[in-house]
Amino acid sequence: MLSPVIYSYSVAKTWHIFCLNRKINNAIDAPFTTHLLWLSLS
Repeated sequence: MLSPVIYSYSVAKTWHIFCLNRKINNAIDAPFTTHLLWLSLS
């Protein structure tokens, strides 16, 4: 029940850290956020 939420959160957290480490936030953050929005609307 809560596991998809926890999974999504940890994936997003990991992705955010990855982006910070790579210093390509803007390049990857926007499509990732768009993908999350698309998933939540579908």
